[in-house]
Order: sequence, then C-alpha cells, then structure tokens
Amino acid sequence: MAACQPTPTINYRVSPPRDKAALLARLRSDVAPFRAREWPRGHRATNYSRWITATEPYEVEWQADYEPYLVVHRSVPRYDTRFSGFGWNKVSHSVELYARGYRAVVLPGAFIVHAPHAPSADITAFRARPDYRVCLSILKQEFMSDLKKKYNVTLDNNEEYNPQGKT
Repeated sequence: MAACQPTPTINYRVSPPRDKAALLARLRSDVAPFRAREWPRGHRATNYSRWITATEPYEVEWQADYEPYLVVHRSVPRYDTRFSGFGWNKVSHSVELYARGYRAVVLPGAFIVHAPHAPSADITAFRARPDYRVCLSILKQEFMSDLKKKYNVTLDNNEEYNPQGKT
C-alpha cells in the first residue's frame, strides 16, 4: 500500500495549516490543490472533493500521468534515475509501484503541504527547449517499454494503466 496524500499549495508568506480543519478553513483563500490549473491530470485521481469530506481511507484508481506525493516504506523501488531534474519523476515512480501491485490509499486526515518556490533550471529548460521535451518523451517511451518487459504492464489508450494486460 502507498499512502497517497492531497498536496495543497500554500502562500509562502503564511504558516502551513496544522490539521485538516485549519486547511479546509483556508481553501480558496491562500490554499489550493497542487498545480490544479497547470497540470490537473497530475493529481486528479486523489479526488480532493472526496478527501474534503472523507472520514475513512479510500483507494484511488491509477490514471495516466498521475504524480501523487506518496508515503511508502523505504523498501519500495526507488525513483528511476532517467527522470532527474524536471519531468515524469513522480509519475514514473507511481507507475512502477502500480505495476508491482501497490494500491494507492488516501488517508482522510493527512496531507502534505507544498510551498511555492522559484522555477528550477530544469523546468525552465523544459519550457524553453524543444530538445529537452523530445528527450523526455523518448525516456518515457523507453521506461514504459521496460515496465512492459519487467511487469507485463501496458498503457492502454493513454487513459489508464493496465496491469498484467487485463482489460
């Protein structure tokens, strides 16, 4: 199991909320779901709307490009070093965990806070350089091919991951 936690972004000038009630009181003022506008696919599966009212843990369905912040045991596979810098590091890690049979579960009272920061040199390169994006695309294809060989996992219609070739 991987604990998959909502990750709100806070205004860097204020202190982070200490519990869920404090976080919910600040929603839409100085707290918002992480990159909800820029990259909704990255955290959509966590289902913030459900988490807001959840009182019991719930399992999430893995989706393409899902990049949750996870709390896992140190024995899980490490991040794939092909994805250092910006682009697909969390996605590739969550895909590999899914391929290995891990379930993503959201804990109702837990969250991780993301504090905004200046853009890294890698995200700047990703945005500015077509060759960076091409290289990242090649690495994604290579990674998914490697997963297919290692775990018999395929990407079906770029919508959801399909373990063991099941439909």
